[in-house]
Amino acid sequence: MSQFLAADVIVIGAPLYNFSVPSQLKAWIDRLAQAGRTFQYTDKGPVGLAGGKTVIVASTRGGVYSTSEGGQAMEHQESYLKVVFGFFGITDVRFVRAEGVAMGPDAKAAALASAQAHIAQHTGRCGPRDQRCLTTGTVSAAGAIAPAALQRRLGAGFLHFFGQNSRRSR
Repeated sequence: MSQFLAADVIVIGAPLYNFSVPSQLKAWIDRLAQAGRTFQYTDKGPVGLAGGKTVIVASTRGGVYSTSEGGQAMEHQESYLKVVFGFFGITDVRFVRAEGVAMGPDAKAAALASAQAHIAQHTGRCGPRDQRCLTTGTVSAAGAIAPAALQRRLGAGFLHFFGQNSRRSR
């Protein structure tokens, strides 16, 4: 919690699992959702207390969900993350997608190249010496993009605590 509250930028690496987020990411978010720390209730409703941050989500997906109305209707990862971080007061939530990584080698290569190009668009906020960036990551069996690539651009320490091989390292 203290690292989350202290960070200016949070980078989350998460594959799309069953149209949503991995259970480990959901559990982490549930631990962050603490009244009086990340949000509070007022007579006018809930108010986020963790504003002023940027969240960058690096997402891998076996199929393509962002380009069609049908795909967008099935995808509940981005909408959930926007809502929950918005509830915490964070309105700058950005997504880097590698979509179609299970649709053959050419599609995977194109998806990863596209994701790398989008990383450059989303990493202008933290410089190489900025220690107030928090980076979290996961490894996807479908082909991970790189929270590590984002981390190199952001220059932050790497905190890995969800994914297939859940463990913490700093």
